This record gives sequence, C-alpha cells and structure tokens, in this order.
Amino acid sequence: MRKKEPENLGKLLETYIEKLKISSKLKEAGIVNNWEEIVGKAVAGNTYKLFIYNNTLYVYLYSSIVRNELHMIKDQLVDKVNAKAGKRVINEIILR
Repeated sequence: MRKKEPENLGKLLETYIEKLKISSKLKEAGIVNNWEEIVGKAVAGNTYKLFIYNNTLYVYLYSSIVRNELHMIKDQLVDKVNAKAGKRVINEIILR
C-alpha cells in the first residue's frame, strides 16, 4: 500500500470549516475579538457591548461624543471592519 503525500494543515482546516458552513461566523467572531485593534484603544474603551446580527454590527457606547464621532465616519468604519475580516461580513453599523 502506497502512502499519500502529506497535506497542508491549513488547507485541510479551510475545507473542514467550509463543510461545516461556519466561515462567516468565525469572521464575525474575529471582528468582535479584534475590535480594539480596528478602532483603537480610546473607542474600544468606550464600548461596552458589541455584536453582529444579520450582517449588522451593533456597537453600544458609554460616550455620546464618541458615538457622534463614529457616526460621521460610519461608512469608512464599515470598510475598515470588512478589510480586517478579509471579506464583506457587515453591511451596516448601528451605534447606540
């Protein structure tokens, strides 16, 4: 019996994740876990709740000033979040 060639573990994991259809959920979790890296320490420090539902990122903030600042750059923030995810994961951001 002939042995198979070794396979790339990364490719095997990608295939497995695609079969389970959890790729988008992993991308969403990556956004939430890397929120501070995406928006910076000051904004992340004013965020107390963050989740994604139906391709919409909900961000709950302590400061109305920070909320207003983020509201002005909402479209740029959507692009930045999706760039960090590596694909289009969110379509909209709701700031509260």
